[in-house]
Amino acid sequence: FWRNQFLATTDFAAARADGEISFNRATFADQAHFADFTFAQAVHFTNAIFARADFGGSYFRKEADFSGVQAQTLRFNAFFNRSLDLSRAAIGTLDLHPSTQADSTFAASAQLYLQQAYFERLRVRWAHVRHRLATADSVSFAALDPAYNSLRHHFLAQGLKDDAIACEIERLDRQRRALSWAAPKRWGLELWNLCSRYGTAPLQLVLCILSSILLWALIYRLVPSTLRSANGDERPTFADCIGFSIHTFTRTDPYPWYATGKLKLFATFQTLLGWASIGLLLAVILAHLL
Repeated sequence: FWRNQFLATTDFAAARADGEISFNRATFADQAHFADFTFAQAVHFTNAIFARADFGGSYFRKEADFSGVQAQTLRFNAFFNRSLDLSRAAIGTLDLHPSTQADSTFAASAQLYLQQAYFERLRVRWAHVRHRLATADSVSFAALDPAYNSLRHHFLAQGLKDDAIACEIERLDRQRRALSWAAPKRWGLELWNLCSRYGTAPLQLVLCILSSILLWALIYRLVPSTLRSANGDERPTFADCIGFSIHTFTRTDPYPWYATGKLKLFATFQTLLGWASIGLLLAVILAHLL
């Protein structure tokens, strides 16, 4: 069906194609019905033009290539067993919700390609596309970043804040894993993820701060002859160590205990960690308030 022009309503509903089928550069000027169609082999709609197309209930057993498609409305509500390629597509309304007979739009290992795709309205929940985004052109994360940002924008526009947050978390996870351990940004993302799940879990960050303070206090208590008292006390109690740890972490008012010897380096490191943690906590709080 290469370059075919379908000027009237086209009905392929409930059909089956056992071989590979191609509608490359075909034009569907009116409604195109592909509901409940079984595509047993790869199907190609590369650079096809649709007015309105309905693939509800269809089954794509192998690759589904819709790259470069232009459509006013493209309703899938289908099941993709291997992949769906929408790269470079320009679609008014794209519906990727599962069909009424399925729990998901994609098989467990199916992939979704959205490079340079544009949608005015996207109807899908993050749970249906999570862990699906892929790129055929490059293994670098940079090729995926715009697709994640586009999805996040659509989720926010629809008021799906939780979906937008989950999308952003996966984006940062993939970015973190793509970086070398020698890259400083990798360590920054690791710390950000560990402390607050990329700023989405303020309570987790607070617990990390408290745990850090207690851990340093335990170190100060167990290492002998590390703290000296301005009052002449010989050995600090655990409460003294906790107080010194809080003081070192926050650099608040003067404290009657001070570090000696090599412990000064540990105390300096704790101070730097404290400043970074407090700054991150303020950033997370502001992000949630704004």
